[in-house]
Amino acid sequence: MAKKQYNIWAKLRSATRAVWMYSPQHREALKAVQYVIGNTTHYYAFKCPLCKVEYPMQMASIDHQPPCGSFDNWQDFTQFCVQLFEGPVRVICKLCHKSVTSEQRRRKK
Repeated sequence: MAKKQYNIWAKLRSATRAVWMYSPQHREALKAVQYVIGNTTHYYAFKCPLCKVEYPMQMASIDHQPPCGSFDNWQDFTQFCVQLFEGPVRVICKLCHKSVTSEQRRRKK
């Protein structure tokens, strides 16, 4: 049985995205769209700009516009980090994010 090859670029991409999840840019984007719902029990919600449905904040997902993409060398890694941390983002629901991402991947092939 062949040994699975170690992909350093996939590990770097995963680690960089994990760092971004705790960045001020990520938190600020989520805070910008949330609002309080309910009179007795307060919870935070947001409205997805694509499907126009109100969701709890647990359904929020950050979509980078344009997409960050992937990388397989150090020059692409720098561009990936700049787009990830400083690029424009929008907050959409996880359902819309899944369909947007799959559409982008289909177009890429």
